[in-house]
Amino acid sequence: MSNSLCDAVPAQLPCGHTQLELCHVVHDQDSFAAIQCKQQISITLSCGHQRQTTCHKASLHKNGEQLLECSYKEQLAGPCGHQVSKFCHTFQKCSKRCSHRFNCGRHMCKCRCSEEHVHQQCPEPCDELLHCGHRCQNQCGEAHTDLCGVPCARECTHGWRCPKECSQLCVPCFEPCGWKCKHLQCNRLCHEDCDREPCNEPCDNMLECGHLCRGLCGEPCVRCVQCHQKKQQCPLSLEDLSKVPGKLYQLDCGHTFSVQMLDGWMKTDQLSGGHSAIQAKSCPTCRMQVHRAPRYQARVKHQLHLIDLVKKEKERQRQRPLTEAERREVDRAMGEGRSSAGHWFACPNGHPYFIGDCGGAMQDSTCPECGARVGGGSHSLRADNTYISNFSGEGQVPPAWPGMNH
Repeated sequence: MSNSLCDAVPAQLPCGHTQLELCHVVHDQDSFAAIQCKQQISITLSCGHQRQTTCHKASLHKNGEQLLECSYKEQLAGPCGHQVSKFCHTFQKCSKRCSHRFNCGRHMCKCRCSEEHVHQQCPEPCDELLHCGHRCQNQCGEAHTDLCGVPCARECTHGWRCPKECSQLCVPCFEPCGWKCKHLQCNRLCHEDCDREPCNEPCDNMLECGHLCRGLCGEPCVRCVQCHQKKQQCPLSLEDLSKVPGKLYQLDCGHTFSVQMLDGWMKTDQLSGGHSAIQAKSCPTCRMQVHRAPRYQARVKHQLHLIDLVKKEKERQRQRPLTEAERREVDRAMGEGRSSAGHWFACPNGHPYFIGDCGGAMQDSTCPECGARVGGGSHSLRADNTYISNFSGEGQVPPAWPGMNH
């Protein structure tokens, strides 16, 4: 029996190439006609690109057109500027995210680069906190909500909650202040500033679990960190609460902190653009407003007092008829997407006041709350006065008048 090599003979194909084929295939007319030439050749396609292929594939046509597709591919900068694949003469659609940043400066367009879209107002909800502690109800990049319409979140230490809308003035609680312990007692009304200092003595209450409370005398007892199954950390110091050497404090929301760390947090005013922000005190972890924490009532009431002054000023502005010049100024400001003209400032004692029109100080005056000197002259603010940002939730940058103290 002959081996396979003896059966292979050179075959001269119609295309002019020669290749080895089995002897019986070469001598059978039908089989010979079905032989496909495997010779590698380079051809120029109708698109103009060169391609390496077999002679047989290069000869395939349909309706007079070559069936072989162009395999040319390269990476190029597309019309959008991103790197895209180019097959033959066709650019593929760009699959990258659009690189446009909205006018808010924080959010990027979420569309694909190749999708048809128009860059308009940022579609994200605003994530800024207003001075009242609620989130702005407008879209990101718009002027912040001028009047907060959500239910007021204020709650006094007696558990009474304000029934009004947030933008309205709250009815003060006239119950006697309940902040007392065996060492100290406040003798004022609930809505007034307390006349006692915080007590730093340890709490002597025994918890239901049998452990001694880790809190402070006269303050709400702290959940036992020894019995609580989940490991707890102070959100400010990141220390294990069971190993914190000092006392602990639990806010209205339930988050527990090292007293030393929370004291520092509560004494620090929030900043906006490098300036003091008038804003309700809140938990540094979940941002829930703090209302029923006796130890921090001085800071809580101070901020609420400033917020109430803002509400009064806004109410006064709404009730006072506008002059023609003021109306034109408001119309101009509204056309620029802002809710009001002018800027907010604070007297040397921290009381807020408002300068309309361009917002520049043009005359001296006195603070209606304490009688301190406010204002200035020639667009120059008095050195002991302060520009305050985020007063109405707008977060505007300070006007760059010569001599203004930023």
